[in-house]
Amino acid sequence: MSNLGWPRRDFLTGLMAFGAMIAAPTSLLARARPRRIDVHYHPIAPEWLAEDAVQKTLGPVLGKAKDWTPARAIEEMDRNEVETVVCSVSNPGISFGDIEQGRRLARACNEYSARLARDNPGRFASFAALPLSDIDGSLGELTYALDTLHAEGVGLFTSYGDKWLADPSFAPVFQELNRRKAVVYVHPTAPTCCRNLMPGIPAVLLEYPIDTSRVILQWVVSKSAALYPNLRLIFSHSGGLIMAGIGRLQMLTESQPAMRLPTDFPAEIAKLYYEISSSADAITMAALRSYVPTSHILLGTDSPFIGSMAPNLEKLQKLGLSKSDLTAIERGNAVSLMPRLGVLR
Repeated sequence: MSNLGWPRRDFLTGLMAFGAMIAAPTSLLARARPRRIDVHYHPIAPEWLAEDAVQKTLGPVLGKAKDWTPARAIEEMDRNEVETVVCSVSNPGISFGDIEQGRRLARACNEYSARLARDNPGRFASFAALPLSDIDGSLGELTYALDTLHAEGVGLFTSYGDKWLADPSFAPVFQELNRRKAVVYVHPTAPTCCRNLMPGIPAVLLEYPIDTSRVILQWVVSKSAALYPNLRLIFSHSGGLIMAGIGRLQMLTESQPAMRLPTDFPAEIAKLYYEISSSADAITMAALRSYVPTSHILLGTDSPFIGSMAPNLEKLQKLGLSKSDLTAIERGNAVSLMPRLGVLR
């Protein structure tokens, strides 16, 4: 027996393990600690980038997209203590009016994200792309993506043409997602009606947050949460502009009963989930946290299109949140929704 009361063999084994930990590279020690999970991330699948419609839409950010590589992505993640990113397709999406093209691009993007996850264990996960206007194609792709590729959920856009997600035409897809208790990540876009309303004002500046607000309002007013009670929906950018309007919505609910609005807008809003890319500033976060429990707020960065992950992360750190709230937003809430993200692979 050692003078510590341990068997000599156990003492030596423990001492060797401690020595190995001290000698381990800093990067390995960092990976041993829980780190951030970013649920709003856009990899650049080569097949997607090669599409004419994609290149035309990306325009000024095309160079940044072409420069993206998995290795550079991981370097950026490591600099910002991000363990895992959950990948989804950014604008202009995969649907350009041709059914076969939409199915082909969905499959290409989903398989690319699956390869990223397989080749870089623990660093990449994915929300599968679906060509939502193509119901049969979407049902087939979500089955393949969730069952074979093991995506964490699906990634959809706020609108398709001039239809938003609660439109009855999309019901077969949402019924299947509800049956699977799926996570659905919702990325903003601009509907056909509103892409060029004001010269010199790109849709990304105002229409994207407005369209997020539109689809949340439609989801609540249509009582879709009751239709699909097993779905977990994550909306981008702290819900767009919806938080600023909840007080007015509640007032109209109470003063205009003929509208047949939900009786408690704040409660309905609080059932949904929100990621905070481009919106971790104090004012936006105060509005979000006024209505939404911390358990429904997740970290997002919108990289690489937004640029570095660092500015949004730095704003979050400056909010003065408690350690438990910060840990929940940066990692814990994502793991609660998608438990596989909590397992280092």
